Amino acid sequence: KKMANRSKGTIAAIILGSISLISIFSYFISRYYFNNNKTIKYIKKDEIITNKDTNKNKQDNKHENELEKIVEVEDENIEEGEDDEEEDDDEEENNKEENNKENEKKLLDEYKNKYDDATRLAKKYLDGQLYIKAANKFSEAIDLASHIPAASKDILTLYNNRSAMYEKANEYQKALSDITVVLAMDIKHLKARSRRARIYEAQGKLREALNDYIFVMLLEQLSQTPSSNIYKVDEICKRVSREDATILLNDLKVKLDRPLPSKSYCKSFFEALPDIHIWREKYRDSNVEELINTFNSIKSFESGLELIKFYISNNLFTKAFDDILIKLSNYLPSEQSDEETNSLVSLYYELLGVNAHL
Repeated sequence: KKMANRSKGTIAAIILGSISLISIFSYFISRYYFNNNKTIKYIKKDEIITNKDTNKNKQDNKHENELEKIVEVEDENIEEGEDDEEEDDDEEENNKEENNKENEKKLLDEYKNKYDDATRLAKKYLDGQLYIKAANKFSEAIDLASHIPAASKDILTLYNNRSAMYEKANEYQKALSDITVVLAMDIKHLKARSRRARIYEAQGKLREALNDYIFVMLLEQLSQTPSSNIYKVDEICKRVSREDATILLNDLKVKLDRPLPSKSYCKSFFEALPDIHIWREKYRDSNVEELINTFNSIKSFESGLELIKFYISNNLFTKAFDDILIKLSNYLPSEQSDEETNSLVSLYYELLGVNAHL
């Protein structure tokens, strides 16, 4: 009985315990399902809200895309319009450049025609000895040549030709101005140098003319060309010497009391001259009285020089220069004399130079 009672109590306790466990388990299960359903509701609600936001964003994005497309289309239309304007501007510039080139070509052809006409007429006037008109045409050609690239090399020739026209027309200052331009471009221009020498000679500027003649002669020698100015240089040298001697002689006439150096100095000076030895040999046996009488009687240039040679060969320098040489200026022969007389004149001026040196 006791064992049976214990077994019944045990079974009852087990059953009660099982019921309690089942109730506890049911409680937890019900709580689980309740919470789970609530979470699902919240999730679904969030999904709905999220879907709404997504749809709204999609609609906004779609609207923005449509706006962008519209803007892009408008921008494309604007860019196409700008490209068209740029193409029009480029075409207009090209047309302007072509028109400018055509105008420049027409203007250049016009300059060339006028230049050819000016040079042709200048030559025509030159042949007709109308020198001023020829010079005017050369002036036109010079102005036109500055506009024609191919004619720039002719400017020097044009200036030289115009100076020649002015020289022939006796417009010496204008000719000298053109010659200055030519020599500035080419310092060795022979024609310009020769022309300036002639003009200086015509103006009486003998020393300036002599400088240019000598310069031309040296240039001709350097180029191994026969000199064309030897006689001209000799002639101008004589003229310059006469002028200088005349000035010196007038000065000596005013200063007759100017003493000569010592006799020993004069003797030493003349010993260096080759003519003194010839004179000594020639006048060794001459009679000074006869020479004086001859000079006083005929009063000739030659007899006066003979007396001077005698005095110098005998070291009588004061008598030679102060007594006789000064008087000979009154008996100078004309410039158009024979060669022998010209030689005596040269000796006379040489002695004047010696006297001035002493």
